[in-house]
Amino acid sequence: MDLRKLKVNALFSICLISITTAFAQHPIEVPIYVTTSQEPADKSIIAIAADPVVDYVYRKVDTAYRWGYSGFNNLVVGNQIYPLHLEEYDDFNIAVFQQDSTTTIVYSGAQGAVKNDFLLQRRKAFKEYSNLPGLLQRPIEDLTVSLDSLSSTWITELNSYPFSARFKEDENQYYSSYSNYVLLTHQVLKEKKSDLTELELVDFPKIDFNNHRYYTTIPFYREMARAYHFKRLVNLDSKGKGRRYLRDLNGYAMINDLQTKAFVQSTEHHPKAEYLFDVAKPQYTPHDREDRRLHRRSRKTGVGTEFMNPPSFALDGKAVSFDQLKGKKVYLFVYSLKDPNFIQNLNRWNQFHANKKQEDVYFVTYSLDNELNKELWRSLQLNSQIAGWNLGSNLKKSNEWCKDLGIVVLPRVISIDDTGIVIDPNVDLGFQKSKY
Repeated sequence: MDLRKLKVNALFSICLISITTAFAQHPIEVPIYVTTSQEPADKSIIAIAADPVVDYVYRKVDTAYRWGYSGFNNLVVGNQIYPLHLEEYDDFNIAVFQQDSTTTIVYSGAQGAVKNDFLLQRRKAFKEYSNLPGLLQRPIEDLTVSLDSLSSTWITELNSYPFSARFKEDENQYYSSYSNYVLLTHQVLKEKKSDLTELELVDFPKIDFNNHRYYTTIPFYREMARAYHFKRLVNLDSKGKGRRYLRDLNGYAMINDLQTKAFVQSTEHHPKAEYLFDVAKPQYTPHDREDRRLHRRSRKTGVGTEFMNPPSFALDGKAVSFDQLKGKKVYLFVYSLKDPNFIQNLNRWNQFHANKKQEDVYFVTYSLDNELNKELWRSLQLNSQIAGWNLGSNLKKSNEWCKDLGIVVLPRVISIDDTGIVIDPNVDLGFQKSKY
């Protein structure tokens, strides 16, 4: 398999994906009447969903959807997702026509049809803008002017229709969130940071990041709000203050996301790992047994601990012992072939190797799930697409090793000295990490 044929996931990819993706847990349920229809020859599934990622799909009553959640939702047509806005007593029909790879959506009805046709046009325009070559490499002044022009054009168009005040408010928040998210992403890339949480609080726009409605319906807002609140949470100096801060936030979704992130960071050797572990749960509810076990085991790879050798073998199938590497410093890249950001993270590792290759050290890579795609794993080494000595393992044994060390997200780079002692359990390469 030629790795170059795989799609590259850049940092801005979340921005492109988010144009058509919303999130569940909308705050207000409203009565609606929406019907969907399609040509008989068309086999695609049509559904209305708050969040297709978790399969949160509205149920039909007879031939129509009789209720929904206020705000932005999703119209799902096969593997395509389109924005949909619902308000109280919306009454319209959605007709879907497909020919070859082209999908045509037609709205009709008394209330809501024109509004959602407007969203189709906005979706197309913002998607085209996001795909402009070199968008995030523009000077910040030019990018700001360009985003202002994009928003102004659509605000003018929005105000030319007799839409409801609620819809106009939601749309304006969408434009603002999109523009601010693009500008923050530009700054992240320019300063060579890994994500929004590495920015300073003063870098964030002066907007209210405690709005549950927008947190659960506008993905750009959600990404900024999550990073902003996590920065503020980390800056607090006691678990009591941290728990109160979380308790005062508006909405379960926001609180749950931050508690989850705090727990993951507590296993990633964050400087405030113990504090984050304490605030990652409600005040009077203890962590479950598995969480406590993972947090405790994550300390096994702390600075100054003896590195626990993973069960591994080389490309020829022969067993490998890390003891044979003693005598030189080792950089170990632990990764999963299922990583949704695999290409991007692999490029960061390869660049790290290029910057360090003059040092007298070993570069070793270790796939936890090479058995799931042996062809790809072998080609990485044979085609020189991964820097260093590429090792694999039995899937069951590698998973046990991963759990024994309390590793929750990947990839990770561990640096080990020439005697087998951990120097840095989590070398920062700016990875886009995901749960393993």
